[in-house]
Amino acid sequence: MGEKKFLIFRKLVNGKYHHTAQVGTHDTNTPAAPLPIFKCPITNEDLESFEFVKSCAVKIVVTGDLAFYAAILGKEGSSGIWCTWCKSNWKVWAKKNHNLGDPWTLKALNELREKLERNEVVGTSNNRMGVSNLSLLSCFDIFDYIYPVLHSEIGTGNFFLNSFMDWVDFRIENICEEERNKKRDYGEILRELVPIEQKMDEFNNNEGVDLIDQRESRSHLKDIRGMRDDDDEFVSTLEERKEIDEMVDALSDTIKVLMKKKKDLEADLTLKRRICRLLKKELDEYSAKRGNKGNVRKQLEKVLEKYGISRPAYHGGDLTGVKIKVMLQKIDLIFHEFSTILKGVSTQDREDVGADNEEIETMLNMYRDLGFLMDGVYSLARTEMGKLSEEKIDLTRRMVAGVLKMWRHLRLSVRGPKIHGLEDHLVEQMIAYNGIGDYCEDFVEQSHQDGVKEELRTHGLKRTKAFLSHSKWEWSRNQISVIKAKHHIKSTTGRKRKRGVEERIAERKLSRIEKRNLSLERVESGTYSEIQDYRMKRVEVDEEQDDNAQG
Repeated sequence: MGEKKFLIFRKLVNGKYHHTAQVGTHDTNTPAAPLPIFKCPITNEDLESFEFVKSCAVKIVVTGDLAFYAAILGKEGSSGIWCTWCKSNWKVWAKKNHNLGDPWTLKALNELREKLERNEVVGTSNNRMGVSNLSLLSCFDIFDYIYPVLHSEIGTGNFFLNSFMDWVDFRIENICEEERNKKRDYGEILRELVPIEQKMDEFNNNEGVDLIDQRESRSHLKDIRGMRDDDDEFVSTLEERKEIDEMVDALSDTIKVLMKKKKDLEADLTLKRRICRLLKKELDEYSAKRGNKGNVRKQLEKVLEKYGISRPAYHGGDLTGVKIKVMLQKIDLIFHEFSTILKGVSTQDREDVGADNEEIETMLNMYRDLGFLMDGVYSLARTEMGKLSEEKIDLTRRMVAGVLKMWRHLRLSVRGPKIHGLEDHLVEQMIAYNGIGDYCEDFVEQSHQDGVKEELRTHGLKRTKAFLSHSKWEWSRNQISVIKAKHHIKSTTGRKRKRGVEERIAERKLSRIEKRNLSLERVESGTYSEIQDYRMKRVEVDEEQDDNAQG
């Protein structure tokens, strides 16, 4: 369970010690296997004999998102269907009272892969269980892969908000299925445009400049090759003209590659923009038919923006982890304003609004309590190692059960591996590691943000120079002296909190805890029940309207 030893070895070469290290086990009688490989710094030959220096116990785990785990474990493309930690898939865990799947081990994973390669097992989807390639890390068992708290919060938080907006589309906006699909397609196209436009800008700023330079160089070489003297004889010798021809051919090959890349990018960009314009035109036609109707969702988005909850383009139009946290922590304030907007619409002269005030109030209350429970679960999931008490374990179990209960009451999809991991594996890992808060993958998202900043700094540089700049900044950031200097400057020059701020922060935290507990009590007491499938209700209404029109 993550318990390893960090082993240090050294080799004396020409009077100078050279060190290396590996993760494994070692004692004075039985050296580690496989042994580390030393290369002679002068001859680059393998050195077999070396000296063990010392070892220290370390706890090493793997952290990242589920797609990363699948790639490392040789299960590419299966992260949305098969579980990382157990042998169940979405068809199993989607059932309300499903049994826990048999746990995966690295040994079992490799044995299945070998049986598939030897054709001892028929390679059907159910038999493969997502396994397709070799595992890339052989010293970490499956349980060393930590449940991704941040990415789970991002995934389930966005699904939470989008599902509520879907209900608004169906029951308040009365938007037909066709328009909803076009809205979804329009949003996807907009998200796809962002990276393509970025690639086009990068090409124009880097390879596009090279393309211009190489065309000019080719033209210049052709001029040199064709130069003649006063007697109309070539200035260059036959041998020199052959060399120039070879250089021109090489430049032409490079130019062809760059031109193809440019044409492909331009074609992709043109196509996406054309589709975008067509979808926008069709959506405008729907909007024109409704007149002043259909602006409710825009009003709700403005409420979110008021609380600083925006949808950044670089994150695919979804909320980031920070925005999700803000939304869940202020869910009561946000949904109070949502209530005013939605009930205001339902009381106006809007015959097309399907939901009455009672349905609106029920949905708002259910989503609000689910939001508080999700906030509580992810807060407890971040309990640091060594600080997990029996009381926290019990509360986490109850809140996870409450989240899944409300999730199913609202008919939200339980096909996703994140909600499955929350239900079946989160508490298990928290207990095993005595808290997994120290192993969360927040630093991965921080790296994404650092990468965005660095790309903005270097977008005008060639990729080779940009790579060197990024490497230099990363090396500098990770220096102990730099980290200490940052902490010192922050502590000495940072703005001091005013008196009473600490108390107010503690009060707000206590208030959130109280709200979470109240939501948990309401859910556990059976206040809510499963909602009627409003999507099916909408289908029934549409069919009734069609029958009346035909009659």
